[in-house]
Parts: sequence; structure tokens; C-alpha cells
Amino acid sequence: MSDRGGPPYDVIGTALETALENAYIQLSNTLAPGQAEAIEALLVIATPPEGDDANDGPWSRSRLELFKAMPRKESPEALLALLDRLSQIGSLRLSGLSALTEVHPATRRMLANWGYRYNVWKLRRFASAKRIAIVLCFLHAARAETTDAIVEMQDKLITAVHSKARQRYEDLLRATEEARSRAVEILEELGTVVLDDSIPDSELRTAIFARLASDDIGKLVEGCRTLRAGNEGSHLGLVHHWYGYTRKYSPVFIERTPFQFAEQSPIGRAVLYMKELNRDQQRKFTPEAPIDFLPRRWVKHVVRKDSSGALVASRPHYEPALLTTLNERLKSGDVTVSHSRRWSDFEEYLIPRPMVIFAS
Repeated sequence: MSDRGGPPYDVIGTALETALENAYIQLSNTLAPGQAEAIEALLVIATPPEGDDANDGPWSRSRLELFKAMPRKESPEALLALLDRLSQIGSLRLSGLSALTEVHPATRRMLANWGYRYNVWKLRRFASAKRIAIVLCFLHAARAETTDAIVEMQDKLITAVHSKARQRYEDLLRATEEARSRAVEILEELGTVVLDDSIPDSELRTAIFARLASDDIGKLVEGCRTLRAGNEGSHLGLVHHWYGYTRKYSPVFIERTPFQFAEQSPIGRAVLYMKELNRDQQRKFTPEAPIDFLPRRWVKHVVRKDSSGALVASRPHYEPALLTTLNERLKSGDVTVSHSRRWSDFEEYLIPRPMVIFAS
């Protein structure tokens, strides 16, 4: 306590500053050769090409600033941009330094917030050790935030696909009801013509087409086939119509998202199979594709009979089923994601015992 009798703010402030200085030194001293230069390179604003506006676009920001912005709207392109950002952060080999785990989470979080708050010009005014510590904690947080954003965006994209499939399914149900009504009307027209004894048999076809256009009859026949096929009671059989849409991002999403699976996990084997399939462009989707991860409601849509009667997996149904099941397993905790805040293993949320003792 100070001699003036006031609260011990000076003592607390000095202790805080000392702890932060120790964190700055601890983090900056663990850098390997070249890593300090890599950090400084993140704070450099690129020189725009001749003719470009220096006050607009990526030229007005450093690489560090580019790691802060999040997409405003979900799309395959935005998801690919996030996946590319995650790869860029990982390629720096700075966000996963072991020294970061030795800094208390509250301190890491505070330094990361400074990294988000301060622009490049303010960061450059700090002492080298402080600047390095802030950037390292920011990259550690940006990796987690980007990973979470990737999983959440994919969840929204595949959910949108299911919404569209449900809408299409409902439209088909309405069309089926209309087909039933139209079938009764046309049957009445046909019956009237066929039963008219004044029309010779040789002119019956002509008389039918005089009353009913061939296109109308063709649509009715197709509708009757749909009715005979029956109602499957689910929209899942229609998600394959958006296979091309999910295919825009699914190979990169499956390849780069750091999923973690339990040993001998069925869905883990399915993800590994798709990774290998996507890497080898010459390899074809085969009947050996793992299907034991599929929930029962998906099986009848994914597994079908080919022309020879053998059971095979339909790839346009298989991939949406895999993406959907991945999201469901993430939410249940059966699948986790490395470096994530929201989707990581439960034990990663716990503060190591020595750190807890120190903090207390």
C-alpha cells in the first residue's frame, strides 16, 4: 500500500506490467531463426501496382489485417477463402508454438484482443518483444476463429441445401396431388371418347387427340409413374440435385479442415476415403466406399442397385450425406476439430494444473 493511504493500485499495476513483460520475453525468446522476420513481414503494407488505387483493396492493408475480416455472406467461394486463410496461417508456423501454451489463457486472450484492436501503425510503435507477443497471440486466436468460421459456414451451406430439397419435395407433393386430379379428368375424357359408338375404331386415336393434346397425355403418364413409385416420405433423396453446388467446396473442406476422429471411427474412414479419392483424379468412386457411418434414414438413398442388381453407393448422394453427418457428429461431440474453440476436444478447454496453481 502506498504511503498516501490510497488503494494499492501501484503495486497491482506494477505486478501486471511485470507479468506482461515476462510473457513478452518468454514468447519472443522462443522464436526460431527467421520467425521474427516473418512476423515483421506481416506488418508491411504492400506497394500497389502502378495504376491501382492505394487507398482501396488489399493494397491498403497488411497481411495481418487480412486475417481479421470475416465474410459477410455464406457461399462456396467465401468458404474456400476461409480455408485458404487457415492454410496461410498454418504455413507461417507461428500460431502453434509450444510457448503459447505456457502463457495463461487470459493473458493470451488479452494480447490477441490487442492484435485485433490495434492497426499496423500502432503495433509498430511497440517494443519488438511486445509486438511479437501480440502478433503470436493474435495468430493463435485467428487460427481458432477461422477454424470455427469454416465449420459454421459449412453447416449453413449444407443446411441451405436441405432447405431447398425440402421445398422441392413439397412442390413435388403438390404436383402429385394435381396429377391425381388431372388423371381423373383425363380418364373421364378418354372414357367418353372410347365409349362413343358413333366414333369408328379406326378414328378413335384421332378423336382422342382432337380432345386431348398429346403433350398433356404425356405429362399425365409421367405423373402416373411418379405416383406408382410412391412417396418416400423424405427430402433426402433430392439433395443430389445440389451435388454440383457442394462439390465446389467439399474437396478442399474435407482435405484442409483438421477433423479429429476416434480410433477406428466409421466416419473417419469415410473422410479418409474421400480425401484419397479427391487427391487421385484418375481414381473412380467404387463400391468399397465406407457406408457404415450412414444413419439409417440415409441408407436407402445412398445405397442403390445398379443395372446388374448389385448394391452400390451413389456418389451424388454419398457426399451430401457425409457432409451432413459430419455436422451432426460435430454437434454431438463425437467428432472434434483441432485448434478450434467451439469444436475442440473437451480436455483442451481445461487449464493445465501447474497453470491453475500459478494463477491462484
